[in-house]
Amino acid sequence: MLLNTRQLMNPSRRKLRGVLPVFQTPYHPDESLDLSTLEKEIDWLYDSGADGIVMAMVSETLRLSTEEREELAAAACKFGSA
Repeated sequence: MLLNTRQLMNPSRRKLRGVLPVFQTPYHPDESLDLSTLEKEIDWLYDSGADGIVMAMVSETLRLSTEEREELAAAACKFGSA
């Protein structure tokens, strides 16, 4: 789960709450990660009122290699903190 770093958080109150949608992992036709679309999706989620985002731990992420999962997580953190 990625917390919304766009909002200031009181360090003494780190409770999970609010809207935390699981983002969809976008792919190119060759099944590589589509990070450009991911960035747009994450921007849209925050613009729509999400308080944070969650990367799925099942479904499409099971198809990814360890390196791809790490790339996806790093991109989500980067795009979520922009």
